[in-house]
Amino acid sequence: MKDIIDLLGLAPDKIKIISEQKYDNIEEFDDRIDYEFCNDGFCLCKESGKSIIDNIFFHSKNYGDGYQAYRGELPLGLRFDMSRAEVHQLCGKPDSSRGAVTVPALGTVPPSDKYVRNAMKISIIYDFDEHSILYTIASID
Repeated sequence: MKDIIDLLGLAPDKIKIISEQKYDNIEEFDDRIDYEFCNDGFCLCKESGKSIIDNIFFHSKNYGDGYQAYRGELPLGLRFDMSRAEVHQLCGKPDSSRGAVTVPALGTVPPSDKYVRNAMKISIIYDFDEHSILYTIASID
């Protein structure tokens, strides 16, 4: 199978692992569709109004919610065991960054950084202690 990151921008019906229903679960929320590959540690998402996969979530072993750890290569040379400081050392200053915040509908959400590389955005969500990566999102507009 081609690298998971190469699936960004493709229509779901052109992706063999979707057309052959190799996903573990499919979730639909307000016209957004998530193809969940829980045993492989990733999720392919098609946002409302889009005809392509525009987000890929890569989950660490600490993510939970039924996901195993993603074992393939992460964008930007990241590893799930990297601290926030190590990510900054590898990737430089993020294009945007925030600490943990409390969101009324969600509760407290962990700290994150975002890097923009060409047409791709890489969001890195850390564990609350910032000693490891909880999950990473690769996205395109």
